[in-house]
Amino acid sequence: MMRVDYYKVSPGGVKALHALEQYLRASGLQPALIELVKVRASLMNGCAYCVDVHTKDARAKKPSHLLIVDPVPALIAAMTSAGQVEHVNRQVYEYRRRTLDELKTRGIADVVHPIDLPRVIDCDVESTKPADPVPARRSGSPA
Repeated sequence: MMRVDYYKVSPGGVKALHALEQYLRASGLQPALIELVKVRASLMNGCAYCVDVHTKDARAKKPSHLLIVDPVPALIAAMTSAGQVEHVNRQVYEYRRRTLDELKTRGIADVVHPIDLPRVIDCDVESTKPADPVPARRSGSPA
C-alpha cells in the first residue's frame, strides 16, 4: 500500500494543518503537550506513520505524562519504584517552597502532607506486597 501524498490530494488541507501548527506554537502550550495531542489525533485517524512520527517527537520533548498533573489542584508527587521522589506538580512547589533536588533528598515525608503520610505509607506497603497467585486456566475451560 502506498502512502498518500497529501500535498497533491489536498493542498488546502495541508495549508490548514501548517496554519494550525503555527497557531499552537504561538499559543503558549508546552511543546510536549502539543505533541501528545498530535499522537492522540494520529491514533484517532489510524495513521501508523503519523503515530510513529509524533510519538518520537513527544518522547524527545518530555516530560509527556507528567504535564497532566501540573494543573491538578492537589499535591501530586510521582515516585520511583524505590520510593524516591521523581516529579512533583506546581502545587507541591508552592506548598513546600523547595526545589525538586531538595525534595528528592528529604524524601516522601516532605512531599506528602503530614495528615496524609500514614495513609500513603500504608498504601505503599500494601501495593508492594506479593499478590496471591492467580490460578491458571486453560482457554475454553469453565470459570
